[in-house]
Amino acid sequence: MSNRKWTPGPWVAVRNSSYWEISPDGDRGGYNGLPHRVGSVCESCPGDPDGGLQEGNARLIAAAPELYELLQDALATCCHEDWHWLDAARAALKKARGE
Repeated sequence: MSNRKWTPGPWVAVRNSSYWEISPDGDRGGYNGLPHRVGSVCESCPGDPDGGLQEGNARLIAAAPELYELLQDALATCCHEDWHWLDAARAALKKARGE
């Protein structure tokens, strides 16, 4: 059982005219038939190239629900040896949960 306190995934990153929006995939229940927005990533200042950072950030945010579920499943099903990454994985899940 998950104790999520966020909009269920999957999410998608979509470029609009001035920034990247992160929205639930297939959602069209927001204002004027547009998707509800989970978040957005603003563009850099005009003339200040970002080298694709905003797009990369938006896509990483959009992948968050799937990454969370995969990490949670991995921790629940892996053998419980003291692997070096387990503490970091647990800390990342706690951070995502706001604990």
